[in-house]
Amino acid sequence: MIDKIVFSDFYGTLSKGRISAEFLDFLFERKLYPEDFYIVQKNIVEHYNKKNISYTDYMLIWGELWAKGLKNKRVEEINQAAKEFYPSFRDSIYPFAFEAMKIFREKGYTSVLVSAGAKEVVKLAAKDLMMDDVIATECKVSKGKYTGDLSTALHLPEGKEKAITEYVYKKKINLSNAFALGDSEHDKCMLEIVPKQAVINPTNYFASYAKRRFWKVVTAENILEYLRSLE
Repeated sequence: MIDKIVFSDFYGTLSKGRISAEFLDFLFERKLYPEDFYIVQKNIVEHYNKKNISYTDYMLIWGELWAKGLKNKRVEEINQAAKEFYPSFRDSIYPFAFEAMKIFREKGYTSVLVSAGAKEVVKLAAKDLMMDDVIATECKVSKGKYTGDLSTALHLPEGKEKAITEYVYKKKINLSNAFALGDSEHDKCMLEIVPKQAVINPTNYFASYAKRRFWKVVTAENILEYLRSLE
């Protein structure tokens, strides 16, 4: 049984960059992702950034398109591309993130990176941060190739909560000493299921929400001091 665990969001919490979006560009430039799906993906991102569609709709479309665009691609080839891509992304991870995970390790926590991003690249960030496990978007695979379908549901509104709940049950985790790190309303489900949490650099709206819930609100400047004070 795992007695001490920390779940952490990635984008916005530990990283300023959208790792999956940047990896998508990388794949397209190397002709590993079809142009028709890529154009739709970029249009969806533009509509979301302009607030023409909700985050929920954006994620629903992104997840399905991501899987369909990889159909019949070799898993080995995409994983190799991920390894080639990651060094160019690494500087997008906040410097405090590495020290934060070190503090959790020293305090005996098992660390899990939770992201709706593509596991092919999210797992590399987790490894770089010396985290223990990853919950991220995965595609179905058959005979070494992607089938065009998703095997996870992290792109759905309730996906992150369901994935963490299943992980906790499967790993026999004791949540009495669990901790979570997030930055936005999209992390609420993760922050709500643990007794201790910290919200990093939230918007004014989410900072107010977090304070009403008596959650700790921190910044990049003081998070390490706060984590060091934890028992």
